[in-house]
Amino acid sequence: MAVPFLLPTAPDSPPAPRRPSAPARPAPPPPSGPPAPLRPFVPAPPALFVGRDREISRTLRALRRLPMAVLYGVAGAGKSALAYACGAAWPGPVLYARAADDRPLASLVDELCDALCAPRPRRELDDESLGAELASALDERGALLLLDDADRLTPPARGALLRALGERLRHGRVVVSSRVRLHAEGHYDRFELVVRGLDEASARRLWQGLDRLRGPRAGFETAYRLAKGCPAALRRAHAGDPLDVDPYAPAVGALEPDARFIAAALALAGKPLGAATLRRLLPGDRADQARRELAEHLLVEVDGTGACALHEPARDAIFAGLGRCGLSLDEVRLALAAALAAPDAPAPRGRRAVTSALSSALAPPTLPDMPDAPAASPDAPAGDAAVLDACRHELRAGGRTLRLAERPVLRGLLYALASSPNAVVSKEALVGAVWSVRYHPLRHDNALFVNIRRLREALSGTGLAVHNRDGGYALSVPARFVHLAPSR
Repeated sequence: MAVPFLLPTAPDSPPAPRRPSAPARPAPPPPSGPPAPLRPFVPAPPALFVGRDREISRTLRALRRLPMAVLYGVAGAGKSALAYACGAAWPGPVLYARAADDRPLASLVDELCDALCAPRPRRELDDESLGAELASALDERGALLLLDDADRLTPPARGALLRALGERLRHGRVVVSSRVRLHAEGHYDRFELVVRGLDEASARRLWQGLDRLRGPRAGFETAYRLAKGCPAALRRAHAGDPLDVDPYAPAVGALEPDARFIAAALALAGKPLGAATLRRLLPGDRADQARRELAEHLLVEVDGTGACALHEPARDAIFAGLGRCGLSLDEVRLALAAALAAPDAPAPRGRRAVTSALSSALAPPTLPDMPDAPAASPDAPAGDAAVLDACRHELRAGGRTLRLAERPVLRGLLYALASSPNAVVSKEALVGAVWSVRYHPLRHDNALFVNIRRLREALSGTGLAVHNRDGGYALSVPARFVHLAPSR
């Protein structure tokens, strides 16, 4: 039997010395004074946050010297996410609060003062004093306040709060988001930025990032057109949710009838209208009031002369909501033609006279910077206008009317090309606009070729012609061409 090998040991060897145990650590002393406040909840910007680097940089630069930044935008435009990104880049404490319709200002200020470990303001203080207390607490900590949905506060409370913060803040700062323009009351300057939808390149980057996270999804071109570039709507479209609500529909739905009428006239005109023209559309000061209302809802830009320019993505929602205020598109056309005519000229009567007046007033400018654009077709009708009426799905030109209601493919191709006359439209854009799928040359080149040939045959004698240009197609139009965009 094998015997294990053992090292010999001396029988009287002393035992190994024991290692002394470490002394016990003393218990920490009880905290003295008020406990340190926990960092309040502040939403973080989304992981896929693209196309806003310039806006973030401008806002942070402005906050170095101004007490307040106000971010405007329709629902889903990304104004709140932009505010969260500014909060993530702020070096000091950051607080977040969302205004609500049924929440008094005293409750909102109480919560923020608690987060800042500042004494609670007395309930009997007025709105101006509550704002002063909050400004003092923000200054003491050098904190940044993100105030979301400020338009939901009552106008008196909102005006008093913003005035107190704007006039009293020295070290603290506030970033406010709102769906409507806020009046700047008081003696202070602030930074204002209207957050619009993403440009197509940034929106495509967002879509590709979602492709990597969720799997590839076709239909970007259609989703971008329906979402008007709004990041929230693009995310919903990529997830498969139907885009059945235009992002601008809530703003248009809140308009009074006069403002809707002016908005429809601007949408039909396709160019800025001066204050005098607007006053010929509506009598008295109704035009000025409608112009202020449209600007308040971020649908138009007003310059120093009072001229209005419509924000282009709102056009579809304006046409869609026109019938809800008891107006027809023909009534708006007639009034616009009369307003654009010479002041001493009689108002045009009849559809042909209205169309002629509109085409004369709205003739597109020449494009001297595009010498390679296709020339107009030699058979362009002389002395008459070509009107592509997408509301009635017909083309009126050359003394004839081309009905498009029963020809959806040709109609889609013509509308896509007419949206950029004399400019090259890529095959990808055409396939996305007509079939709502991603372009593939093996699947779609033949269908495009056949339907473009049919469209050329249908346009014969109208003055419009389709040309092959740089791998895409371009629509040449006569000098007097009017495109009335479709309504939804």
